Order: sequence, then C-alpha cells, then structure tokens
Amino acid sequence: EGVAPLFREHCAKCHGESGDGSGPSAKELDPRPRSFLDAADRGGMTPHRAFMAITSGVPGTAMASFEDALAPEQRWALAFYALSLRHEGAGVPADLRRISFSLDDLATSTDERLAAMAEQAGAGARSGEVVAYWRSAAAVEGAARSPFEPIRRELRAAVSGEAEEATLAVDRAREA
Repeated sequence: EGVAPLFREHCAKCHGESGDGSGPSAKELDPRPRSFLDAADRGGMTPHRAFMAITSGVPGTAMASFEDALAPEQRWALAFYALSLRHEGAGVPADLRRISFSLDDLATSTDERLAAMAEQAGAGARSGEVVAYWRSAAAVEGAARSPFEPIRRELRAAVSGEAEEATLAVDRAREA
C-alpha cells in the first residue's frame, strides 16, 4: 500500500486525506494546516522543507515534531508523498521521459524550479507534465528512500556483531 496509510495515520487528521488542509481537526487550528494541493498555500515547499517540518515541527503552529515517532525513511516518504498529492494520477508522454531529475533536485527544488529545469531540457510548454510525473514517481516508486540505508544496515550489523560473526564464518569455511 505504500505511504498512503502512513499519511492517513499521522497527517490526514489535520491536512485531510487528499492533502487539501481540511482534515477533521483543521477548523480548530490557527493557523490552519497547509494545503498540499494549492500552489499558493505551498509557499515554495520542497520535499526537503517538508521533511524538516515533519522532523522538527513548525513553531507557532500545531505541526508537531515526528522525529521520535517516525524513522527518517518514513519522514522522507511522507515529505515526497505530501508534495505528490497535487499531481495524483500524473503521467508523462514517452517523448518526455528522457528528462529526469536527481534525487537532490527533487528533494530541494520547488515545482516551479523543476519546471524551469524541464523547460531548459526540452520539455517546453509541457514542463508541468514532467514535474507532475516526477513528483508522483518519487512518491510511488520510493525515490524518497534514504540513500544511506545500505550504510546504516552495515553499521547496525557491525555494532551488533553480526558482521564480525559473518566474517568469522567465512574464515572458518575457507580453512575447512
């Protein structure tokens, strides 16, 4: 099912299931929760900014920190997912699929900046379609997964002694 259940559990109460900022608790909050669907309300939002808000909360609002409640990978997935909501169901014509963005660009650029980059790469007036596709693809295909996860696994194994045990087993097998 992906990130949607995580969004429903932790975000929809305030931001609404569709991300429009009208969750059941929204009318009681001042300021109201951000709408991820309205370009004006997104105010230059990027997945990186969303990740930081999810991690640290937002002072002066009801947005609490989820640093202790969610793993970094979950927070990244939610950040990409929230920004993908306005692009729900987006596709991109095959001739434009050659245009791509780095994970860094996807995480730190606004939709407007990505559109300008796509236009420069040859998308022309259809740059919005390219951005919609990549924002959706990032959420759906897990581009928000941490690039550090393989390193974290190795570190956890080393700390827990699993790596040493595995190395000893290999050495024993070689000696036999």
